[in-house]
Amino acid sequence: MKLADDDNAAVARVLTDYYRAFSTLDAHAVGPYFYEPSQLVSPAGVVPTPTPAAVAAAFQPVMGGREASPKAS
Repeated sequence: MKLADDDNAAVARVLTDYYRAFSTLDAHAVGPYFYEPSQLVSPAGVVPTPTPAAVAAAFQPVMGGREASPKAS
């Protein structure tokens, strides 16, 4: 299946935004890119992530264990 140029641009934008969020090393910044409930596969095994807080907690060790505050809206 070949995507239309608009679809390709949208996919590239989401991946770029996710990379940018992950690069901040703010575990809460990656949460919006995951549906809940979900499961993440890590070297420690399967990690259930039923909430945005659980997603952030799963990413904190990967991001150097930094405790980041949720962004104010």
